[in-house]
Amino acid sequence: MAYSIMKILPDFISLFIRSIACLRYIPNVNNPKTFNEKIQYRKRHGDHELFSLCSDKFEVKQYVEDIIGKECVIENYFSGDKISFDELKSIIKTHGSVVAKLNHDSGSVYLIDESTPDFSLMLFIEELNKSIHNDYGKKSGEPWYSNIKGKILVEKQLQKNSKGEIPDYKFHVFTDAEKQNVILHVDFDRYSNHNRSWFDEDLNYLPFAMGYPNIRTDIKVPDNYNKMVEIAKKLAKPFSYARIDLYNVDGKIYFGEITFAHGSGFERFTTKYHDKWMGGFWKGDLKK
Repeated sequence: MAYSIMKILPDFISLFIRSIACLRYIPNVNNPKTFNEKIQYRKRHGDHELFSLCSDKFEVKQYVEDIIGKECVIENYFSGDKISFDELKSIIKTHGSVVAKLNHDSGSVYLIDESTPDFSLMLFIEELNKSIHNDYGKKSGEPWYSNIKGKILVEKQLQKNSKGEIPDYKFHVFTDAEKQNVILHVDFDRYSNHNRSWFDEDLNYLPFAMGYPNIRTDIKVPDNYNKMVEIAKKLAKPFSYARIDLYNVDGKIYFGEITFAHGSGFERFTTKYHDKWMGGFWKGDLKK
C-alpha cells in the first residue's frame, strides 16, 4: 500500500519522503550541507552539459579515450537497440566471456561466458530488450539519464587478477578553484558479504560506513595507484563532484564509469556528522 501511494505522489515529494526514510534526517534541499543533501540538490538543479554524455556508458568511452587514451577503455563487441539470441551466442563464441548491459541505467548488468545456460541467456536478452525503454532518470530523479538514447552494449569481460578478483576502485573527486580532493571507497565480496571501506587519497583508513558495513581497515597499495589517482582527477576536472570508477587488474587500469549522484543521495552514513564532513569537500557552483 505504501509503495502504491509513493507512485502517485509528485516525483519531488516521493523522493523527499524516501530521503527521510533512508537517511534518518530531514534533508535541507535548498541550502544543502551534507553530501547526500548536495546530491539531492544536484538532482533537482544540476544542468552541466556533460552530465548526460558522461553518464552514457556507450558515449563516455569516446570522451575518456579523448582525455586519457584508449588503453584504459574496455572494448565493445556490440551496440544496438535490440539483440537476438543468435547474435549474443555468436559474440560469446567469438570472444568468450562478455558483459551485457544497458547504457542508460544502473543495475542491468549481466556477466556471461561459454558456460551460461541458454535459458539464462534468453532471460537476459528479454530483460535487456524490455528495459531499454525504461526512463531511469525519472525513476531515480537524476534527469540527465532521461536524455540518453537507450542502447544495449556487449563488451569485453575483464579477467580476474592473480588473486581471482577484479578490484573496483571508486574515486569520489571534489574539484574547486583551489584544488582537488579525493575520497576513495572499495567494495568487497559484493555477491556474498558485501562490505565497503573508505580511504583518503593516501590510502589512510577513514572510520565510517556508508550504505554497507565497513569491515576492512587497510588495503594493499594497488600497482600504478598514483596513475589511477591522476586519471580520476583528469576525468573529474570539469565537475564540482564526480565519482570515477576504475578497475585495476595486476596493474592494468580500466575505466568503469562516471557517476554524478552516488547512491542517488539515499545511502546513509554512520552518522550525519560524517555525511556533513564529506559534503564539506563539495564546494563551488553545484548547478554547473
